[in-house]
Amino acid sequence: MTYIPKQTKLTRDRLEAKLETGLIEKLERYCKYLESDRDYVVGQALEIAFKRDKAFTEWLKSREADQPAEIPTAVEWPQERKVVKRGSANSADGTGNSGGQAAASELGAGVTPRCKP
Repeated sequence: MTYIPKQTKLTRDRLEAKLETGLIEKLERYCKYLESDRDYVVGQALEIAFKRDKAFTEWLKSREADQPAEIPTAVEWPQERKVVKRGSANSADGTGNSGGQAAASELGAGVTPRCKP
């Protein structure tokens, strides 16, 4: 048995918000008071608000009951992409492909999605 539990690694997404200047100043002071960064303070404040708002909790439960049991968590990307190499119309095979090459097929190797839809 270990003395220190394994660190929980959570996925994080970026959020941008525009707040009133006074609220931002108060947030900065609170961060200094807690000796913590903005991400932590804002995240904890939201967790507290979500837990304490009983009407929201009930609303959320009713929405989850209406949703299907399995919610997809990843974007499904096409497994195969067709790449057509174009050349001059006067190519050797008459297809417009330079050097007689046919349409190539890639499996998307090395392609990483950059953003969510």
